Parts: sequence; C-alpha cells; structure tokens
Amino acid sequence: MDHRSGRRAEIELDALARVVVRMRLEILDGRQRSFGQLAAEARRQGLDVRDERDARALYVRAIRGGLVQIDVGDSRRKPVRSAENDVLSRALEKAAHQGSSTPWLEARVVDVLYPEGDAESMDDSIHEQLGSHAGAIWLATEVASGDRLCVSAGRAAVWSMNGLARTRGLSGVKLYSISGGSERGRGAVPGKSLNADFVVGHAIASCEQRGEPENVRYTTLPIALDPDKLQRDKEGGLLRLLAGHLLDDWWIKRRPDTVVLGFAAIGPEPRHPMLLSRNKAMSGLMEELLSVVERHRDQGLVVGEVAQHLWMACARSTPGYDAANELVGKLNGALVAPTLKGLSHARKRLLVGGGQGKVAVLRSLLSASSCFRGRWTALVTDSRTASLVVHALQRSTA
Repeated sequence: MDHRSGRRAEIELDALARVVVRMRLEILDGRQRSFGQLAAEARRQGLDVRDERDARALYVRAIRGGLVQIDVGDSRRKPVRSAENDVLSRALEKAAHQGSSTPWLEARVVDVLYPEGDAESMDDSIHEQLGSHAGAIWLATEVASGDRLCVSAGRAAVWSMNGLARTRGLSGVKLYSISGGSERGRGAVPGKSLNADFVVGHAIASCEQRGEPENVRYTTLPIALDPDKLQRDKEGGLLRLLAGHLLDDWWIKRRPDTVVLGFAAIGPEPRHPMLLSRNKAMSGLMEELLSVVERHRDQGLVVGEVAQHLWMACARSTPGYDAANELVGKLNGALVAPTLKGLSHARKRLLVGGGQGKVAVLRSLLSASSCFRGRWTALVTDSRTASLVVHALQRSTA
C-alpha cells in the first residue's frame, strides 16, 4: 500500500479499507470470500484493489488501525490497545531480542478486564479476551488459503480459533490438531474438556463450515504410550501413520505455516492429560512430578507445558530441579506430542496467554535458551503479564 500513498489521500485509503472489510465478512453460499476472490469482486465493482496482496493489506490497515469494529464476543470484554501498551510491546520485544542477531518476536500487549471471583474464572476471562483478540486481529490477517494451521489444546486456543472463525473463517485452511485429551478451564463451552480435537471441531462448527476430511487432521492416538514404542514402530506402520503430524520429522519437512499455542506451568490446575491417562505408570509419574513442583514452588521450581510437551522453565540451580527434570524426561518419552524443537520449525508461532501463573513460563519461552529464539513468533498477552516478563528478562540479562 505504501507505493500508492503519494497519489492517494490517507482518507481515501481508509474508506477503501472499510469497504474491503465489509466485503470480506459477507457470507456467500455459506462461505466467506478469499482475499483473491475479494480483489476480483472489488475490481468488478470499479474499486482500486489490484490483487490478493493489496486486498490483504487493506484489510490489515482497517483492523489494526481501528477503522472497523468486529464482534468477537461480549463487547464488555474486548481488549484495548493503548499508547502505553505499544511502548510495553516494544520493551518486551527489545528484552527478548537481547543478544539475537535478528528480531524474531512480534508482541501485542492489550489491556483486559480482570473480573472479581475465583482464580479459574479470572483466568478463563483473561484467555477469552486475549484469544478473541488474537484470532480476530492477528490470525485473521495472517492465515491464507492453502495454509497448514496447527492448533494446540486449551482456553487460549479455543478462543483464538473462535475469533478466526468469526472474522476470516476457515475456507481453504488445512487444520491439524496437535494435542490429545486434556482439561483446560471452561473456555468457550462450559464443562467441555478443551483438547485440540474439540478446539478444531468447535471452530468448524462455530463458522458453520463443514470440515472436509482432507483438510482436517485430528489427534487420534492414545495420549500416552509405553516409552519408545512409537520409535520401534515400522516405517509406514499404523502408529506412525496416525501420529505423523505430531513427530519432529513432519514439522521439519512440512514446515506448517502457523501454530496456535497456549502455555502453562504444571500444577494442580490446569490438569495435564497425563493425570487422565489410563496408563497408570505414566499417571503415577505425573503425580510424582506435581508433588516435587509443589514442594519447591516457593523456591522457584517451574515446569512449563506447551502442546503437552514439558520442559524445565527455571534455572538448573533451583532446588528440586534434578528430580523434576528426570521425571519430565520420562513423561516426554511416553507422550505422543510435538517437542519445542519441532514447534520451532513452523513458519510462524502464535503464543496466547497471560496471568500471574504464566510469567515464569513465558519468560522461559522468550529467553536466550528458548528453541523459539530467532524463529518468527507472535505473542498476545495482557499488560500486567507483559510488565512482569519484561522485568524478569531484564534481570536475567543484567
């Protein structure tokens, strides 16, 4: 769009951007127009929209510039951007980029309402607001027809996918569920266990678009296997066929376009799927890990979880580190889930989440030792969480 700004007034660009958004949100034959279809229709109507890239740029201009309002849920819960939050976003990026040769983090810090009530209700509300913003603003402008979109479990994921479904829709997108059974708060549907299969199915249903079998891949494996059983499976065997999109070699070869990720610290809540496993040995190991974390929580012991993969999100000198690390290794060896290294091979990562309990985990994901470092990653979080993470990153590099 910049190449035309010299001959077209900004007000004209804004007006055209609003028209593009209205056209984009129109439902025709049960589907929304792709950006390519939108550009063709705009030209047919005599509008100066040159191609798919031009249409996308105008859409981004309208959404990020606040030229239009898109209903993504309860209007009282829409997150708000401000000049202060833009400054905080840049500070978060600067802290994460310390020592990196290339910028890799795109942070979007927003203000959210922090309702009174129990901790779980507050966390649900925060993730509803952040996820709706992430889906309607970031995903809607980044996801293109033909993209492979991978989705993890949890509240952040279900609300992000809701935001995407209500704005861009899912037309032409190949969806992959990348984590099995889990419990992650109440999310969009009270009482539902928000595993990634449910998140994907709910997104398809919420935009009234039928998911074609070739465009949707669910997690159909049991969440826990005997250690190394998957590695022993023959090439082309049933286990590898079912788990193909969960293995690191798939991520390295296919490089999916975008992966939507929530993140958490292991604790009594949210409940990790290993606690629900019928594999008693594995669920016993998970209970043992929870016990170690609880004993040393006040001393800074933190185990992080993304897409059900566990890692140590604290310094090696932390009391209880060795015991917890040994258990983490055993659990990861038996869980069918992408690793952080695998997730780093996606072209883009969208991290969504906030709250006091997420600070240490987010600091770890943005630290110098993170597998995501140097790989394009977007983050949507709230101002309280962002401020605490900035201070934590600055202290770690001081």
